Amino acid sequence: MSASCPQTASDAPDRESRRWQRPQRTREGQRAKHFRAELVAHLGGAPSTTQRALIEQAVQIKLRLAVMDRAFAGTAVMTAHDSRVYLAWSNSLVRTLRTLGLKGHAERPPSLADYLGARAAAASGQAAADVAG
Repeated sequence: MSASCPQTASDAPDRESRRWQRPQRTREGQRAKHFRAELVAHLGGAPSTTQRALIEQAVQIKLRLAVMDRAFAGTAVMTAHDSRVYLAWSNSLVRTLRTLGLKGHAERPPSLADYLGARAAAASGQAAADVAG
């Protein structure tokens, strides 16, 4: 770090990441939060660092597309440039999502403890039904 830059190395990533985060109270912020949560769930709930970067990229592209959709719906005007930009972002979103994977993360099979607990619960329910019947 130079003397003209008083920030520390640990401050820079936080400040940079906050710049690109949308406020959660806006419509776009809510859409971003929901889409991000869907992608994280699609990947099994614990994405790697690389997957998190791709998720953030997909969220940003999707927000840009949503803004353009709203503008096009309001004005009903789409220039040739707007059309090319929209198509480029749309293709980028498709490639990003394809990189993340089209198939969702396989659900984990129940653990032995979960299986035995469910089996015991089913057995006690059956025993209660036999006593009552």
